[in-house]
Amino acid sequence: MVFSRCILTLTVVVCAVTVSGTPLEDYLQKRSEFIADQENMRFDSPNRGNLTKLESKVNATLCSLRDQMRNTQGITATPFRLIKDKLRMSPLYKMLHTMPKGGLLHLHWDSTLPIEFFVKNGTYRDNCYIFWDQNSTDANSPPFGTAGFFNPGEEPVGYKPAALLRKQIPNFDDRLEAVWDVLHNETTLNESIDPWGPFSKFFVKIDQLFFYKPVFMDFMTETLLLANDEWGVQYLELRSLGYKNNIYDLNQRYSAYETVEFISQVVDYVKSVRPGFGGVKLIYSQYRLVSSEVLSASLAEAYNLTLKYPNMVIGYDLVGQEDSGHTLRYFVPQLLQYAGKMDFYFHAGETDIWGNGTTSDNINDAVLLKTKRIGHGLAMSKLPLAAEVAKRDGIALEVCPLSNQGLEYVLDVRDHPAASLLSSGNPIVLSNDDPAILDTCSSLAFDWSMAVLSWDIDLASIKTLIFNSIQYSSTTQLEKQSLLSNWQVLWHDWLMTVAATHNL
Repeated sequence: MVFSRCILTLTVVVCAVTVSGTPLEDYLQKRSEFIADQENMRFDSPNRGNLTKLESKVNATLCSLRDQMRNTQGITATPFRLIKDKLRMSPLYKMLHTMPKGGLLHLHWDSTLPIEFFVKNGTYRDNCYIFWDQNSTDANSPPFGTAGFFNPGEEPVGYKPAALLRKQIPNFDDRLEAVWDVLHNETTLNESIDPWGPFSKFFVKIDQLFFYKPVFMDFMTETLLLANDEWGVQYLELRSLGYKNNIYDLNQRYSAYETVEFISQVVDYVKSVRPGFGGVKLIYSQYRLVSSEVLSASLAEAYNLTLKYPNMVIGYDLVGQEDSGHTLRYFVPQLLQYAGKMDFYFHAGETDIWGNGTTSDNINDAVLLKTKRIGHGLAMSKLPLAAEVAKRDGIALEVCPLSNQGLEYVLDVRDHPAASLLSSGNPIVLSNDDPAILDTCSSLAFDWSMAVLSWDIDLASIKTLIFNSIQYSSTTQLEKQSLLSNWQVLWHDWLMTVAATHNL
């Protein structure tokens, strides 16, 4: 009996060793399972392993080009304008430039085209005046170079006819472009200089040019054509409108309702000449540095616009520098009156200040107010509960890498909070924010290239980001199906072109 028990005991011990293996084998098994579980948390896990044969070939080429360019010293930490030409000449950029990108969900409507457009299209028109008094000591004077349209004799003090300035000043167009190119000196990242100052002045300088009806109609038409033809975008959601940001001509100011009608006319025209274009929706955007009374008026106007134009005006946002403007918490009493009645699309967490009671709290309030998406959301990676709720509730972040670098929230794009949020499964879409100021008007591939170079992104990731741009758009289910169907045709054509170009 003792002998039998010994045999049994020995057998059990031998079996245990056989199943568990050596300590190293146990560790490697656990490590493999741990990493697999971690990878399954990624935002793109549903598309990993599901690439077609052609997509797999293109992915191998994409990753090779990506890895080669990553060897370029400091490319993700260098101010964009210093590496723009190098990026534009790279095979990676060329591949991404032609790629169909689905929807674009974070774009401010008055900073989409090159500054040259404002000069050539706007200032050559009759009755254009520009504030050109560098010696003004009046604290109420507009920034130097501010433009607008006035009936002769009605222009404010310090404004001169653009045509006269052009005759008097050599190379006037170049000088004016330099005045409006507010970040042209930001070629070294310097945290002692706040880029928000010149950044904000851009809009003051050009908005009365932009809102002049003849310029506005041309500008919006060119924007939609550029997005479709050069950016590879099939659908847009624009930050737009705003209380008393009215379109005008020399005879009258038009209402916000008439402005929506003007946009509808532009969209109809672009659809007629670009049949695959999926359209535009507008997010009413109010500057956050306003009184409670103005905010209430803007909310009422936005809400009424969503009722009258439900397929065009989709909701409300607060824009402008968060660190110097009012927080969402400040306006909660007014916002609660429309919560559940009108969708919100808040800029929130566009800051490098965080902690309870700081600007980063905008993330918490945006989530609690059930925003549909969050613009930028840099602070979300520091607020794990908000990040988890956003993930659970399908609140996508609109990430704009080069804008965040240009405004010096992120000096090296590899350190962008989006990298960790993507790894934890939070939904994200890529956008270009204010391309006129950032000098990225010619292509959306600048932001895409920087994301691919900086984060753990391959073709499966790219497909997911594009799907997100459709899924988290404010389109109807039928519109989503149509956008996805059209995109799939363009995607296949793009894959075939890449395969031919690289002999795959």
